Amino acid sequence: GCNNFCTYCAIPSIRGRYRSEKLSDLLAEAKKLSDDGVKELILVAQDVTRYGIDFDGKPHLIELVRELEKLDFEWIRLLYLEPEMVDDELIDFVKNEPKVCKYMDVPLQHVDSGVLKRMNRHTTEKSTRELVKKIKDAGITMRTSFISGFPGESEEAHRLLARFIEEARIDFAGVFAYSREEGTPADRMRGHLSEEIKRARADELRAIETEIIESNCDARKGSVLTVLADGIDYDRQCFVGHTARQTPDVDNVVYFTSDEEVRAGEFYRVRVDGRDGIDLTGRTKQ
Repeated sequence: GCNNFCTYCAIPSIRGRYRSEKLSDLLAEAKKLSDDGVKELILVAQDVTRYGIDFDGKPHLIELVRELEKLDFEWIRLLYLEPEMVDDELIDFVKNEPKVCKYMDVPLQHVDSGVLKRMNRHTTEKSTRELVKKIKDAGITMRTSFISGFPGESEEAHRLLARFIEEARIDFAGVFAYSREEGTPADRMRGHLSEEIKRARADELRAIETEIIESNCDARKGSVLTVLADGIDYDRQCFVGHTARQTPDVDNVVYFTSDEEVRAGEFYRVRVDGRDGIDLTGRTKQ
């Protein structure tokens, strides 16, 4: 569930308020996965940052992760982190814990303060820019999501968002044209934009983000990355995997070849030799 009550979202009315699983239950489930040889554990919720806040009014995410680190996972990944709950302590924790992926998925949704207020997001342009800078300065890869064409979004607000994506150079961003959700406050708002305008604005933002991802891929040419093999891409006749800075089935991937046997679920050192669109390509390093 969720307690945020964003005006565009029906999740609180469908799934109710935020409810945290017991720490002991999560650890028991995680131990089964660890015992089965799982190398990467992904913690996911509508709002991971508020884990345990319904226990005693305080978040217990760091406490949970410290317990999970005692198990035999190589990587622990955190999805999704609400921006108003990402503080210096959490950023430092992600930066410095060896098993925690240097990766944060923080759904920003927009940068214009007026649009954020109508969305009932608890952030502003100023706080958003400050947060992104802190995450980037810590050397942490950032994924986010944006809603384009929200009711009342002016051309000026759209241009602000476009400039922000260009300037911030966010590593990964999903851009979604606003879609009406029946029964939500946003559905009843004035100022709904045409499908054509929403689609055009979203396409423009995606194009900007694609250029950023491609540029980041080009900068990694020649580097050697630790890749967790996910399987075989039979169309490309090569192996496919992801790094600690890529969420599986969400971000781009690493396509690679090897003269040695490759097994899914194992780690390999891959030297990057180029890219295929937004995806990295390479070969295992002997």
